[in-house]
Amino acid sequence: MKNYYLLGEHLGHSFSAEIHNRLFKAQKTDAQYSLLELPENRIKEKLEQLKNQGGANVTIPYKQTAALYMDELLGDAQATGCVNTIIPKNGRLIGENTDGEGFMRALAGWTGSLKGQKALILGAGGAAHVIAYRLALAGARVHIWARRGAQAMALAEQINRFAPGGAQSSAPAGKWYLAVNATPAGMGNLKDLSPIPENTAFECEYAFDCIYNPSKTLFLRQAEEKGAQIQNGLAMLWHQAIKSQELWGNHFDDDILNRVLNEVKQL
Repeated sequence: MKNYYLLGEHLGHSFSAEIHNRLFKAQKTDAQYSLLELPENRIKEKLEQLKNQGGANVTIPYKQTAALYMDELLGDAQATGCVNTIIPKNGRLIGENTDGEGFMRALAGWTGSLKGQKALILGAGGAAHVIAYRLALAGARVHIWARRGAQAMALAEQINRFAPGGAQSSAPAGKWYLAVNATPAGMGNLKDLSPIPENTAFECEYAFDCIYNPSKTLFLRQAEEKGAQIQNGLAMLWHQAIKSQELWGNHFDDDILNRVLNEVKQL
């Protein structure tokens, strides 16, 4: 049996095991996907053990930490220094990031063209890095806000190396075409919080939350009350999961994908 894992700190909210194990079962693949909560001081040890496993995903707060222990970084992981997918190969660990592709696929057909549009990213962690990178490449004018302003500035500087002038740090007040919550505010112990500071004059046409459990966070409710179209992170999770499976060498027929997707939407 091949073993796959999701590595993170608090994983009680995650649907990842449901998605991957349903795919394995539908395909009659001898594999198991497990959630593995770890303290940071055990990450290096576990990553070493992954060299003999099927693969792994990485989530909050270890995407940048995991990148430090990879033998090779590909694609979005190489550009951003954040890993969410680990591919063991010939005793080496290869890191990629499928968050950006999942995010852009979730937006496809929902928003209009992003070129020249003002996009606000709330947060400066692993998911924010890849989303900012992809939005800047799509031609959006990316603004980044984080409670720690230095992190937002550092991320903007990093993005500008790939898309000069495409990103800057900014306060969330104002009117935005797209606003993205890439923070944990809204889930778990933070479920009653919003990433938007109180008494902030904030509006957007489209509000996207990387969180999918709960399905409608306080951030999405706030945006919806002001007329925004809203979307949670379930479609992003689905698309990044399928891309991870492909990177691990697993492929599924369309009928299996459609059946499992319909099941996931009922979770």
